[in-house]
Amino acid sequence: KICTSAWCNVISGVLLSVVLGFVVSFCLSSITIRLMRNVASHKSNNFFKSSQIVSAVLCAVMHGVQDGVKLCSIILIVLPNFKHSTIIIGCAMSTGTLFGAGRIMKNVGEGFARLKLFQGANADFASFISLSVSTVLGLPVSTSHIKTSALCGSAAQKNIHRVNWKTAGEMLLAWIITFPFCFLLSYILTAIIIRGN
Repeated sequence: KICTSAWCNVISGVLLSVVLGFVVSFCLSSITIRLMRNVASHKSNNFFKSSQIVSAVLCAVMHGVQDGVKLCSIILIVLPNFKHSTIIIGCAMSTGTLFGAGRIMKNVGEGFARLKLFQGANADFASFISLSVSTVLGLPVSTSHIKTSALCGSAAQKNIHRVNWKTAGEMLLAWIITFPFCFLLSYILTAIIIRGN
């Protein structure tokens, strides 16, 4: 871990992962443009269509490693002897993604920038790399934060003005508001539970 304090790990994890997602996605897109400049567009598009399947699987695995483990830990706090938390969380996350993530992905993808196939694939691979590095360092991070920053990095490589920075700013404000609100709500609920026992 980067530091021993839980607060430090959370804050450093969010900052490091978001910056890393942006930078890696930006660099991958730059490298891709140079490597694919002499390749016919239909061939490169076919390649990146296939590569997105791989990148989606990798991101799904790391999504479970990061966000899934957090949910499992909450269940185990309440039910320490419960042995099927991973199965339940996996099914819940899969169901939520299947029925609810389509609209979110469309709003995030179209709200920030119009991406080409290679940019989308690079954003996915950058997200996987950032999630993997954060996990190895023992940092709790947010998958949605990383994915969003990676999308911005990939779009900014082509032209920084292609990123809808107004939408990005609104999401950043939402992130800033969410942290203290969740902390306060969790603190109140925990205090109520402790006093009730």
